[in-house]
Amino acid sequence: MKTILIFLLTLYSAVVFAQWNAEPITASSLTKENEAVYKAGKADSAWKIQSVGADILLFSVFFTDEDTGYTVGGNTTDFTGIIMKTTDGGTTWNPLDIPETSYLSSVFFTCADTGFVAGYMGTILKTTNGGLSWTKSESYSDNHLRSVFFSDSQTGYIVADYGSFLKTTDGGITWTVGSIGINAYDIHFYGVYFTDVNTGYAAGGNGTVRKTTDGGISWTNLSAGTDQFLYSVWFTNDSIGFIAGSFGLIKKTMDGGLTWNTVISDPCIYLRSFFFTDAGTGYVVGDNGIIRKTIDGGTVWYNLPVVTGNHLNSIFFPSENIGYAVGEGGTILKTTSASTGFDELSDGPSELKLYPNPSSGLLTIEAPVLTEAGKLSIMNLNGQPVVNLTLTRSKAAIDLSSLPDGIYIVRFTTENSKESRMFVKQ
Repeated sequence: MKTILIFLLTLYSAVVFAQWNAEPITASSLTKENEAVYKAGKADSAWKIQSVGADILLFSVFFTDEDTGYTVGGNTTDFTGIIMKTTDGGTTWNPLDIPETSYLSSVFFTCADTGFVAGYMGTILKTTNGGLSWTKSESYSDNHLRSVFFSDSQTGYIVADYGSFLKTTDGGITWTVGSIGINAYDIHFYGVYFTDVNTGYAAGGNGTVRKTTDGGISWTNLSAGTDQFLYSVWFTNDSIGFIAGSFGLIKKTMDGGLTWNTVISDPCIYLRSFFFTDAGTGYVVGDNGIIRKTIDGGTVWYNLPVVTGNHLNSIFFPSENIGYAVGEGGTILKTTSASTGFDELSDGPSELKLYPNPSSGLLTIEAPVLTEAGKLSIMNLNGQPVVNLTLTRSKAAIDLSSLPDGIYIVRFTTENSKESRMFVKQ
C-alpha cells in the first residue's frame, strides 16, 4: 500500500509541476474545500502599485510611522533631485521644496521631524521640521553619496564612491571625511549598517565587505567569498547579518562577518535592498519587480507575486504588516497584509509529525492517533495546493523530489480536527 501511495503521489506531482508556472487559482475557481487555501495565500500578494511619474527614478524610501513617509530620487529628464512625502499612508505623494541638487540616493530619519538625505556630487540635506524646509550642508566631497545610516540621533554615517565615507557626531551639523580601509579608493560602497554606535559594516563593489568596531577610525576587510557587486547589508543582531547584490546573491553570516555562506543566487537579477521586520522575517527587492521574503531567519527565501516589471531599489516596513517598495518609473508599491497568511499554523506539541524536516526527497507524515480518514493538503506559500489526498492510515511517505526548494505548509483535516505544519524542501 505504501509503495502504491508513493507511486501515485509521484505521478500526481509530475502533472502538477508541469503546470507550475500557470496562473494562480482565483476566487471564481474555489470550492468550499480550498477557499481557506486561497485566502491564506492572498496575504503576501496584496501589493498595490502606483506611479508618481514615469520620468521619476526613486532610490530610497523611509517611514517615520505608518502614515508618514518619504521617498527620494531624481527626474530622468533633467537629472535633478526630488523628495516626495506622504501623510496618508501612501495614498498621495507630494514633492517637497528642496535646494537644487542632482540625484538623491538615500533617506534616513532619526525622529518624526529630523531627517537626512544623501545624494550625488556630495549632496547632504537635512530637515528638522518634517520636510517643510531643507538645508544643504557645505560640500565635504564631490563623490556620489550612496547610503546614509544613523546609529543614534547624533551619530551618522554615509558611504560613498571611491572608498570614502562621512561621519557626524553632532546630528549632522558637521561631517568628517574618511576612507573605508586601505586599498579602497577604487571601490564604490552602496550599503551601510551599524549594530551599535561603533560597530558597523559597509558593502560595495567586487564583493567588498568592510567592518569597523571603533566608529570608523579603522576598517577590517572581511572575506565574503564573492566578487559580485554588493548593494545592501543588514544585521538582525550583533552576529547575524546578510549581504545582497548582483546575480541575485544573498549571503548570511552567523559570526559577525567572519564567515559568509551563500543562501541563494540567481544570475538573472540584481538584489538592491533588505528590510527585516524581526529576526525571522525579512524582505529583499531587486530587478524586474522581484520581492523575496524569508520567515525563518534567512535560511529559505521565496518569491512573492510580481506586480511590476520595473526595478525596485528600496523597501521599508514601518510596522510588521505594512510595507513599501520604490523604484524606477516612479513606482511605489504598498502592502498592508505582509503576514505569512497561515495564521492557523499549529504551535507547541502536535500529533502531526513531519520528518525529516528539512527534506530533500521522501517526507514522512505521521498522525499516530488517526481514528478516521483525513484530508491531507500540501501548499506552497502562494496558497497553491501541490498535493491533495485522503489519508486513511496513520503514516505515509510522499516523494517530494520534484518540488522546487522552498517552504511549504502541510494541512491535515478530519471531521473533528485540523492541524497545519510547515516544512522546508531543500
